[in-house]
Amino acid sequence: TSHEKSIPMLLLHGWPGSVMEFRYFIQSMHKLNPNYEFIIPSLPGYGFSQAAQVSGMNPCQMAVVVQKLMTQSLHFDKFFVQGGDWGSIIAHYLAFISPNEVLGTHINMPQVRTPIWAIPYVYFFHWEDGKRSGLLPLGQFPGKRLNLWPYLFQQATRPNSVGIGMQDSPVATAAWILDKFYSWTDPQSDISKGDLITNLMFYWLTGSQTTAATLYKEFLWSETSAQNIKFLAAQRFAPSVSISDFPFELFSTPEVVVRAHYKHIISYRKEDKGGHFAALEYPETLAKHVHEMVELQFTNS
Repeated sequence: TSHEKSIPMLLLHGWPGSVMEFRYFIQSMHKLNPNYEFIIPSLPGYGFSQAAQVSGMNPCQMAVVVQKLMTQSLHFDKFFVQGGDWGSIIAHYLAFISPNEVLGTHINMPQVRTPIWAIPYVYFFHWEDGKRSGLLPLGQFPGKRLNLWPYLFQQATRPNSVGIGMQDSPVATAAWILDKFYSWTDPQSDISKGDLITNLMFYWLTGSQTTAATLYKEFLWSETSAQNIKFLAAQRFAPSVSISDFPFELFSTPEVVVRAHYKHIISYRKEDKGGHFAALEYPETLAKHVHEMVELQFTNS
């Protein structure tokens, strides 16, 4: 695609994914518009991207890194952003720090911390689609959370322990990562063994298991991360965002809470299938909504 006619879009992955998650998604996007130009970097510390040498490489700092990649290295004046998992957080930060460059942001894992005061309302008084909404059904809440969170606590507190174990054994790498693909995807989706192995190789061949897991610790415990979150919370500017809500996503957040957190949602779509790895599970479904976001932004501008 010629640089003048292209529609540049930055695609951001998360853990335990990689850039290969988008291989079918970009094909689906090109069917909708052949002028899309995709920039798909591995996050710092993931795959073939160098890890930081000092502490502080949290999602906000990663947003600065990819912002420099797009504007200074690749010389894009304007571009769109799509992200899931860590990519959704980085994309949202990027929209804050580059409001003049980011034309639109699409995320498929909205990151929302539900206020304690809102939980009773969400559980007992608010209804969506004819049923009571909630972070999770009350009966499933303790067990579901306990089943999902151990990996997060492990990587947020002792990433070296699990990382070095994975670096020593391809079986350990496969066991730790494939467990997440099994638990976080739509049971009806059909991710091939070849795609799963290709994703694993981005970690095994590069030895990036530990540096990738360290992002959890940087996000939850580093002082710079806390400062960045406070800074963003104090901003009055609210970037526009489009959101795809997939039913088998890792965390389920009611739409009313998501809309209270993201102040300027231009498109919110609840999908009837798909999970955490939406770009790999149902690339055409995700592509349609992302393309819709682009069309809306061009129409509005």
